[in-house]
Amino acid sequence: MNTLLQNKFVINSGSTGRIAKKIGQEAMKNGWKSYIAHGRNDRPSQSETIKIENDWNIKWHGLQTHLFYWQGLAFTKAIKTGRENIKIQPNIIHLHNLHGYYLNIEILFHYLATADIPVVWTLHECWPMTGHCAYFSFIGCDKWKMQCNHCPEKRNYSNFIEKMKAFITKLN
Repeated sequence: MNTLLQNKFVINSGSTGRIAKKIGQEAMKNGWKSYIAHGRNDRPSQSETIKIENDWNIKWHGLQTHLFYWQGLAFTKAIKTGRENIKIQPNIIHLHNLHGYYLNIEILFHYLATADIPVVWTLHECWPMTGHCAYFSFIGCDKWKMQCNHCPEKRNYSNFIEKMKAFITKLN
């Protein structure tokens, strides 16, 4: 049986949570097994769920993010624990939101580069291409086009250069 693994920091909640839920339902209608790995908020789901982080570690990652601007680059136990807990062999991995204090993008992208599993990444917001913000239009900023710097949103999200290194160099 084919297996789909999706990620979402909050399961079956908000617009992206509902999108992941519906994708899982469609996969199951077509004979696939569906899993959603998530960071917090256990909620009922037709897909099997895998919680890859606990509340304490999410708060610790959030604190590191706000002190050092390490969103997605802090606390590595989450993704390591998640990898250990995920005993499935997915045929495809579908990424949704990668921020939310529940995983380390450097470790995630290293794993994806070596896993030999096709990956789909749906960009629901702008965080992957900016230094710090999820929606650059909220603050009227276009620095992301060249390189984010002196960001008014820097307390909310990670460092642009470190994020780009994680995305690009781990895939080479």
